[in-house]
Amino acid sequence: MVSRKYQNNHFKKPFTCLSWSGYSIFVIHQKNGGRFTRDGFNTRWRKARALAREATGLALDFTFHDLKAKGISDYDGSSKEKQAFSGHKTERQVATYDRRIKVVKTISKANESKQKG
Repeated sequence: MVSRKYQNNHFKKPFTCLSWSGYSIFVIHQKNGGRFTRDGFNTRWRKARALAREATGLALDFTFHDLKAKGISDYDGSSKEKQAFSGHKTERQVATYDRRIKVVKTISKANESKQKG
C-alpha cells in the first residue's frame, strides 16, 4: 500500500521512500521504486544486452531509445493514434520515429490487378 504522504503528493516528486511498498510511478525503476540515473540505467541496459547477445548469438546492435521507434513503427494505427500513445505533440515528431517501410505495388502487381479487374 502506498503511504498517505505519497498519495497526497500527487506524483509530483520522485519516489524517495526508504521502505518501498511495491508501487512506483516509474515504469522502469530501481528495486526501491526510485528512478534510475542516466548512467545507472545505461549500465544496466548494456549488461542486459550483453547477456542477451551471449544467450542468442544475435548482434542486438540497437539502443534502448530504438525501442520507442519500434513500438511506433509496429503499431497499425493512424499517425494521430501513434501521436496519442507515444506522447508526441505533433505528427511530425511521430514521423521521425515511424520507421515502417511503405509497401507499394510493383509494376507487375499493378498490371495483374488491371488484367483481373
